[in-house]
Amino acid sequence: MYYPYLRGRQFELLALRELVNENLLSEKIVPIIEPVKLTSTFFKTIKAFIEKNHEFAITLNPKEDVFMGIDDDKDTLDKVNELFASNLCKKVIIARDGYEYIKNFKFDINIDDIMVMVSEVDNLSIYNKLVEEYNPHIAIIKSEGKIRRTVKIDKILLEDNFNKQKRNVDYKDNVDEFFSDTHLYYQEDGYKGFADFSIIGDDEQKGGFAPMAVAIHIIYFDEEKNLRVHHFVSDSNEDIKDTPNKYYEALIKLVNWQKERTEKETLGLKKLIDSFESQGYPGLGSVKKYTIMHHLELMNRYLNGEIK
Repeated sequence: MYYPYLRGRQFELLALRELVNENLLSEKIVPIIEPVKLTSTFFKTIKAFIEKNHEFAITLNPKEDVFMGIDDDKDTLDKVNELFASNLCKKVIIARDGYEYIKNFKFDINIDDIMVMVSEVDNLSIYNKLVEEYNPHIAIIKSEGKIRRTVKIDKILLEDNFNKQKRNVDYKDNVDEFFSDTHLYYQEDGYKGFADFSIIGDDEQKGGFAPMAVAIHIIYFDEEKNLRVHHFVSDSNEDIKDTPNKYYEALIKLVNWQKERTEKETLGLKKLIDSFESQGYPGLGSVKKYTIMHHLELMNRYLNGEIK
């Protein structure tokens, strides 16, 4: 089982919604969403998963405290209650402030669906309290020795595989690099599933600005079924002018690279290539959406045995 962990920004949500609506996510992929805002896009995405009868998970104590302070907003309260009432919704408690936070949680939650996330050794005492109180069926952990030894219930391995650079132009220093082989070995290593942050990385950066360089990150399988990531970077990177042109400089490299490959295009990759053929600039948010879609659909094909 694969549990991509995405923070609920607009284009991450749009990527998930399009994939589930197009039936490109099987039951072997359960996305975990840590909401940053209770927007219409967030609720429409959840609605799409419910309509498709597809499991998903929601972080109950996100860093952005979105579930508190909405007492006077009846419409939002009703939507959140409906969300948590769904039997398709798994609930993730992060063991940082999770014990006290959930004690004061105002919504009804089914404790049979609780998953605990523990990524810091210092939070193991909170993890132990949560296990005592809620008896969770599974824990999402980072592979640190003390965490792995302490957690006795079924485990999902969470990794940040994306080697994030400070500037997009820095990806030119290493345009092709290893991403992960966890999908090959997680069961052998005793895990029930694996999780990552896709091509976003464990990044809580807010907002955006015009970039000096444009980089497109594409995941692919090598001959040994390891996952690698190729970075396609623009060339005219001296200033922040003309982002669409920078995009096409990066995109032509992707188009030429893809011509040499025999694998069937994913929907996300097709949308990127279509934007080159139509000379329509989709905006960098949509580029992020398409690259996430590509990664998750590729993983879906692998887990369904379509990649030999």
